[in-house]
Order: sequence, then structure tokens, then C-alpha cells
Amino acid sequence: NPAKTPRTAIADVTLDKNNKAWLSLFNVGVSIFDPIEKTFLSLNADPNNPGSITDSQIESIVKDRSGAMWLGGARSLMKHDPEKKKFNLISNSPTADIRSSFNDFWGIFIDSNEDLWAGSVFRGNGVDHINLKTKEVVNHVPKKASDARGVALWYLAEDAGGRIWGRTTYDLPISDANKSEFTGGWETANITFKETGSFNHYLLDKENRFWVFTEKKTWWVEFQGDSIVWTDVATKQENLKDIINLNHPIESKNNEFFVVQKS
Repeated sequence: NPAKTPRTAIADVTLDKNNKAWLSLFNVGVSIFDPIEKTFLSLNADPNNPGSITDSQIESIVKDRSGAMWLGGARSLMKHDPEKKKFNLISNSPTADIRSSFNDFWGIFIDSNEDLWAGSVFRGNGVDHINLKTKEVVNHVPKKASDARGVALWYLAEDAGGRIWGRTTYDLPISDANKSEFTGGWETANITFKETGSFNHYLLDKENRFWVFTEKKTWWVEFQGDSIVWTDVATKQENLKDIINLNHPIESKNNEFFVVQKS
């Protein structure tokens, strides 16, 4: 329906190169909102259409440097080909040249090196670091995830220093600047999880300021030496004191935030 989108949970929101918002809709597919035309375009899994999305449960959406859109699903990793207007399976299929460690892709993210990171929904699987040029895959399983059951629900981002941050249900894994080793983020922080509440999302803005959106507050976070310093944004900008508990923060071309607030 071009006029509306189904009322369901939104897993992720990402702006494409044309400033259209791609929304992943739980167990529905993807809806693309055109802010100029005020219309929605629905993308659904269709087994009779080889160019359609292959998974109705899309957990995350990301745009690469070329403007191509990547979709991480519960059972597949897809890349959109805008010229052919189709989605291609990228990993773990007969025609794919990438062999990832798992088939469920949660919290996919493309870093400053144009490498793709993807977390598994299952805790013990950890996160894959995929070099899209060489097709090499390196799997990282943080210490607290090893030999453990349960879900992880990754969300990944890169800070201004090149470190990869992971939001999971069990820890705050942060890599070193070489993106090779993960440690627990609370070990050197100036605050505790009790002060932040549960995590929602991260954002590195166009001024290289790293935002962390949590249940209780919104923060600016930076490394100072080996220490992680968290600053409550409300102490710096009073007009942001009520900006808490946000999901899916993205920054538009005119540097204004486009956010979906958690209900």
C-alpha cells in the first residue's frame, strides 16, 4: 500500500542515498518511506520472485559507501542491486562467495574500512568480521559469550577512534583500535550499567561525536587514554534532558536527527 505501512514492531531504520527511510518491519519485510511523496513502498518475501527479499524477518539495514543497501535477516544476508532492482544473497548460498559462521544476521554494520560486521542472535556464536574485498571471515566470541546459551541481540557501531562497539543482552563488548580483540566495556568506564540502564543504540554523528542511547539517559562517550568517559548530554545541553530511551537514531543530510522513540 503506497499510503501506509503495517502497524508492527520496527527493528531498524536507515536512510538511503536518496534520503528515503528504510524500515524493517517485524515478520513483514521492509517498507521504504519517501519523505517527499509521503508514500511507503512495501517489500515482501516472494518465493516466486527471485529478485525479492528472501526473508520476512529483517533485523538490520545498513548503507555502504557506494550507497548500496544491505539487509541482515533471521536466515540470510542480502544486498540490494538498484540497477537490476533485485536483492542478492551474499552469504551461505550456492551462488555466494562468502561463508559466514552463522546464518542469522543481527546488527549488521559496515565500518570505515568497508568491512562488514554481523552478530548472531545466539550468544555463543559471537560476531563475524567480514572483509568484503577478500571475502575472509573472522569470528570473534567475547569472553562472556563463550560456552553460554541464550540470546545476544547484537547492535554494532564504530566510534571516532575506530573501535567496534557491540550492544548485547549480556555485556558491552568493545574492540581495540585494530578491531582485533574485544574486552568488556564496563571494566574501565567511569559509570556502571546501573546508571545507564539497558542499551538501545549508538550513533557516530557527522562531527565524530559518539552517542549512546540508553534506557535512562543519552550519553556522549569517548576514550581518554585507556579509560572510557561517559558524559550525560543533559549536563551539557539542557534542551536534551528529556531525550532518553531512543531507538534507531540516524542523521539526515542536513544534520538533523531522525529518530524513532521507544514506546
